[in-house]
Amino acid sequence: MDIVIILNYNNCKTTRGEKSMTFGKYLEKCIKKREVSISYLTKISGVNRGKLYYVYEGKRKLTEDELFLLIEKAGFSNIETDKLLNLYFEDVYGKTEFSRIKYLENAIQRDNYSCINCNIHSVENDIKGAIENKKQLVNSIIYMFYHDREIISNFSYRDEEIDSVVFDCVLNSKMKLTHIMDLSVDEMSEENLERIFASLKYMYNNCFPVYRYTNIRQMEYNNIFPYYFVGESYAILYNDDNGIFISDTEIVSNIRKNVNKVVDDCILLGLKTNDLMYVKSLYEKGSKQFGSSTITFTFYPCIAKYVDYDFMYSITKNELPEKDMLVNIAFEYYSKIYQNRKFICLTTSKGLQMFSETGNIQEIYDTYVNAADKESRIKVLKNMIVGINNGDLFILDDDKINICPGMEIENHNKKLIINGYDFEKKNFTAVDKFIFSLDDQSIINTFNNFKDYIIHARKVYPKEYSIRFIEGLIVKLEHMNIE
Repeated sequence: MDIVIILNYNNCKTTRGEKSMTFGKYLEKCIKKREVSISYLTKISGVNRGKLYYVYEGKRKLTEDELFLLIEKAGFSNIETDKLLNLYFEDVYGKTEFSRIKYLENAIQRDNYSCINCNIHSVENDIKGAIENKKQLVNSIIYMFYHDREIISNFSYRDEEIDSVVFDCVLNSKMKLTHIMDLSVDEMSEENLERIFASLKYMYNNCFPVYRYTNIRQMEYNNIFPYYFVGESYAILYNDDNGIFISDTEIVSNIRKNVNKVVDDCILLGLKTNDLMYVKSLYEKGSKQFGSSTITFTFYPCIAKYVDYDFMYSITKNELPEKDMLVNIAFEYYSKIYQNRKFICLTTSKGLQMFSETGNIQEIYDTYVNAADKESRIKVLKNMIVGINNGDLFILDDDKINICPGMEIENHNKKLIINGYDFEKKNFTAVDKFIFSLDDQSIINTFNNFKDYIIHARKVYPKEYSIRFIEGLIVKLEHMNIE
C-alpha cells in the first residue's frame, strides 16, 4: 500500500489570559467604580472601615456573611459578582484546586449531546489511503461506522467535531463502540474530570468506555499516530496533522490484535445495572469499607435517608415471594448505611417536583416496587423538611446551577459512584441506570471541595425558601387525585 502524508490541517491557536488580579484589588476596583464613600459602604454593609482597607491589601479576609452582605448592598453587576466570588473562593481552595472545582461545576451542567447529522451517502467517494484534511478524516470515520462492526477507538473528547460525529454514529448505526479513555497519572490533572464527564453521553447508549492511567503527553509525543479507530475490516490512524485510512485485511487484523490487548489491560468504566446483586455488592463495599459519610449530588432526590419501615412495606409489590422477609432485609440494610453516617444530599427542585408528581423510586428496580402512594410521598417530603433543618438536604438554586437530568454522584469517603438514568423515560428506575465507580482520591477530594463550594458560595436556596418549596409540594399533593 502506498502511503502519502500531507501535513497541517489543524491550525495552532494561542490564547492570552487576563492579567490576574487579587480579590482585594478587584473589590477595591468595583467599589471605586461606584464612587461611594467608605463611610457609606461601612454603614450599609456593616464591614469595618479599617478591615476593608486591609482586605484591599490582602492582609485580611472577609467572612462569607460579610462578602454576601457587601455584594447585596453595594449593587455589583452579575459579572462583577461572579468574578468576586471566583477570586474569593480561589483564595480558599487554591488556584489549581479551584480550577478543578469550576471545571466540575461546568461539566455537570454542560449539554454535550450535540450531533452533526451525518449523511453516509455523501462520503462514499471521499475514502482513500492518505487523509490530508479534517473533512477526509471525518468522512472516513463516518464510513467506518456504517460499514464495520465493533470499533475500538481512543479519540479525543476535546476534538468537538469528531466527538459529535462519533456520537451521531453511535446513535444511528448498529455498531458497538469501545472507547479507550486515558486518565493522566498527574494527580492534579483537570483533564481526568473532562474525559469522565464528556463520556457520560455514550453510556446512555451502552457504549461504556474503558480507562487506564498513563502519561498521556509522553504517549502523544512518542507515537506518529497516537489516535485511532479500529474495526474488523478497516482502521484509521491519525494525529493532529494527518492520517491514513487502511483497508488491507491483514494489516487491520494485526492492528486489531494490538488494540485488543490495550482494552484487556483497561478497567470498564460503566455498566448497565440489570443485576441487583451487582448494585448491592457495590453499595455494601462502599458503606462498609469507606468511612462514615455519604454525599449525594442528584438531579432526582435520593429518598433512602427519609423513608421508614412502613414506607418500604407499602411500596414493595404484594406478589413477591416472602415479601415480609425482603422488606425486613432491605430496611435493616438501609438503616445500617444511614444510622451512624453523616449524610448530605444536594438535589434539584425539578427532581423533587418529579418525585412529588410520580412517586417514582429510583433506587430500587420497578420489578420489586410500586410508585409511592400519596400518603407515603407526603411522609417523605415532611422528613425532607427535617433534613433541611438538620443541614442534611440542600436544594440547588436553578438560577445559579442547573445540572443535567439523570445525574447522580455519590461519595462514600474513598469511592465515587456516578449513576445515570435514561431521563427520557418519565418513570425511570434503577433498571434504566448505568453506574460506574472511581477510586481516584484526587477526583474524590475535588468532589468533596465542590460540594462545600456549592453550599458556601450559596448556589443552594436558603433554608427558609427550601422549606416553603417542599411545603408547597405537600399542599399540592394533598389536593391531588391519585389512583
